[in-house]
Amino acid sequence: MNGEENRDKLLEEKAYLADLLSIYGSLLRKNVYQRMEAFYFEDFSLSEIAQNEGVSRNAVYESLLSGVKQLKKYEDKLGCYKKKEKSYALLDKLEECKDEDEKKKITEELKGVLRNGI
Repeated sequence: MNGEENRDKLLEEKAYLADLLSIYGSLLRKNVYQRMEAFYFEDFSLSEIAQNEGVSRNAVYESLLSGVKQLKKYEDKLGCYKKKEKSYALLDKLEECKDEDEKKKITEELKGVLRNGI
């Protein structure tokens, strides 16, 4: 993997974690959520967060690791992100579809995703 591919993969992971934080953030401890929000949404560095809170950089790092682990656990159990992505994919497919029978199939599939909860 070259440097550009690695950077793209890191950016993809950061965007994924930001989405998980948007979905499950309220389930995290307040200080973990605030640190993750600063890192993922406000683009603060670990050092900046630590300095703003008067804690060590390592404390911030450990909070982020804990938060990431928790967010991924919630997604594994609840699958809200996966269902959201599936819904968007079906909506895109529906938007492009010309055949009425196919539209009905896609609509029913979308209803199934929504019926089971996002």
